[in-house]
Amino acid sequence: MDLTAWKNYKSADESFRANQLSAQDSRDLVVLAVGGAYLSVLADKARVQSALAQLDTANALYQQASQQRAVGVVAQVDVDRSQVQALTQQQRVTSLRNDLAKQKINLARMTGLPPNDQYDLSDDVPFSLRRRLPWRRHSDRPSSNVRI
Repeated sequence: MDLTAWKNYKSADESFRANQLSAQDSRDLVVLAVGGAYLSVLADKARVQSALAQLDTANALYQQASQQRAVGVVAQVDVDRSQVQALTQQQRVTSLRNDLAKQKINLARMTGLPPNDQYDLSDDVPFSLRRRLPWRRHSDRPSSNVRI
């Protein structure tokens, strides 16, 4: 047997394996990027919902202060303060909605959708507390299958 041919064969085999691992790495990178963008959209969606709840509270406080002012229980300064708070929350909601729209455009670009399509994410990711890693042994890890 020719030793040079054998080494060339082994070299080609390892080059092929390296190319396979490189392709897998690229796929993993795409999955990571899209998953991160998806979670960013979900986080921004939750921020908008939270800001809307705070806006409702601020509007209710403004209405209450206005009614109390009409009766003569509170000063105009308290009404003005609650109005400023409500307007600030309204501005925050607008800003967060814009951030959500930007994140949705980013996700659409990553997944191949047209950026101007209107879509909404249907499922939220439920919170779960993980106490340990999903794999049990060192040999179950994806990175442990790599030969060096």
